Amino acid sequence: SLIGCVRRSSVTRMKVTKRVLGAITALWLAIGVAVATATPGPLLFADDVAYLSMARTLAGEGSSAMPAQPPYGFLYPVLLAPGWLLGFDEGGMLTYARTVNAALGAMLVPVLYVIVRRVWATERRPALLAAMAGAALPALWLTGSIVWTERLLALLVAVSFLTIIRLATSRTPGRALQAVVAAVGLFAAHPRMGPSALVVIVFAA
Repeated sequence: SLIGCVRRSSVTRMKVTKRVLGAITALWLAIGVAVATATPGPLLFADDVAYLSMARTLAGEGSSAMPAQPPYGFLYPVLLAPGWLLGFDEGGMLTYARTVNAALGAMLVPVLYVIVRRVWATERRPALLAAMAGAALPALWLTGSIVWTERLLALLVAVSFLTIIRLATSRTPGRALQAVVAAVGLFAAHPRMGPSALVVIVFAA
């Protein structure tokens, strides 16, 4: 029937879109790793040392010296800790951290795609291009070689915004819980994101 053909066509387009999104995400990951690892270094600042030290402590490698800085979130060091558990040395940890950053930046592509589709009801191809552009901002590439939370925070902000959009269109306890989890993730990534996390929680409430 005509309805069956339309449904099958829609399912086929969705499958193709998912494959394209997956391919673009993988490409962005590869580019991110290439850009990050090709940067001369190591380029270490106080924040880099702090996050690597926190990750080392979380991995059970003993306490490490921390530079005098404002409080740090624990979510990013949790993502870095497996590198120490795998036995990487300092140079290996820098490569591991940069790979994590590249993965976080690549994950921004599908999230931005869904946001663009939902907010502006854009067709698939323009939404893909917009997501690719959003995940390729110069600031994201420039911070890819540094052990900072910039890529994690960008991803969490996008995810939090997406949870708000979904909650606005479907007010269910599950969607509200997703928004709260996203807000907790924001604060866990960096205490300075507390006001943003509070906005998300208030909206969910």
